[in-house]
Amino acid sequence: MGALTPPAGRDAPLPAWLAAGERPADRPRFDTVVVRGNGVGALVCAARLARSESLRGRVRVAAPLPTESRRLVNGCTLRARSLDYYAGALGCDADVLTDALFGERRRVAETWAQRFSVAREEASGFRLGPLPVWMGEGAREPVLAYGLRNGHLTARLAERVQALGVAFDDDLPETLEACLARAPGKTPLVVNGSHLPVGDLPKPPAPDRFVVASQLALRRRDDAPLPAHHSAFVMRRREGGFDTGVFYPFVDPLTPAADFYGIFFRIVRPGEGFVKADAIAPMRHTVEGVGHALGLEPVDAEETRGEAMVPCLPWSDVTTPRADWLDLHRTYSACTPIITGDGMTRAGLAGWVAAEAVLAGEDPVPVTNRSLRIWRRANRGLAWVMTHPGLLEGLLRRFGGPIMKRANGLPDMWAPVG
Repeated sequence: MGALTPPAGRDAPLPAWLAAGERPADRPRFDTVVVRGNGVGALVCAARLARSESLRGRVRVAAPLPTESRRLVNGCTLRARSLDYYAGALGCDADVLTDALFGERRRVAETWAQRFSVAREEASGFRLGPLPVWMGEGAREPVLAYGLRNGHLTARLAERVQALGVAFDDDLPETLEACLARAPGKTPLVVNGSHLPVGDLPKPPAPDRFVVASQLALRRRDDAPLPAHHSAFVMRRREGGFDTGVFYPFVDPLTPAADFYGIFFRIVRPGEGFVKADAIAPMRHTVEGVGHALGLEPVDAEETRGEAMVPCLPWSDVTTPRADWLDLHRTYSACTPIITGDGMTRAGLAGWVAAEAVLAGEDPVPVTNRSLRIWRRANRGLAWVMTHPGLLEGLLRRFGGPIMKRANGLPDMWAPVG
């Protein structure tokens, strides 16, 4: 039996052989893998496959190397658990990887506890309700999460994937046929780690739900009511739903003045007369206003602000039209982006699990779907809360801390790095 070193602790239902850290020697059904995309999930999957004896030298990333900018694109909350998945795929020590990502400012990016509050907008600005701690105890250890720009993470991961001998292409192929043409083997697998579909497979159902969001880099004031190393989860009732936001300690070498970041988001169902800009504008207003109430001020907002309208997928498992195609990106989105748990964790988990399944000769589609079901349930639960505020605002305002503690039945989702 071959020995594995799986991540310590887990927040997913894993195959028995993977959970136990043992499986037979590599026996993949594919002799080549083309990974389409350069996001976190794509890079983690490519790294684990490239380290195997059976596929070494036969993994290709069909995408350009990631490029960096100061703008906050995609999620910026890195749960500590994520580092175990990345390190497991890369075959390196998680602590060494953390130092490589954050350098001397590593401690600045640490979250030791999370607080909860409900915000209301008044004539003078946003006013917060009580701000109790609902997760963590406020001590330095264990670290719950780190804040960093997604683009910085992918750039550093790509460097390590390149060092494993994986080649990157100059473009993203637009069809499955084009992906297969880049595979030198006779039995290739294409792993799609991009949000962009390919043109020669059936189109997925058109989404009817979207998440609109605005995020930016922030600096904590000396008089901030939010303590250093504490993050905040804040909800605001508006127009029949909750706008929801998080604020985390944060480090970015391209914006050294920032020590926090914040994001506010909302689920929308576009209908007649819907205007994307009109849906995003309140998110921008709220993330800045609530940030100010927490003692956080924007840093170069026009350069660091990122805004998006991201489609939500159906709540069912992701299926595949062919045995040589794994739509990894759709799987790790867990049906609703942003909502519960950052995408960098889900992507790392899915990329690692998919790669291990491929190497074990198992169908990676059901194995990877199964690993994300906890996240899908959590996403669905919070999505329901966000769209059915009812009496919840009053309850959350008065008993938010205990309610959040009670609802958080998934401690492994926030487990510290092992």
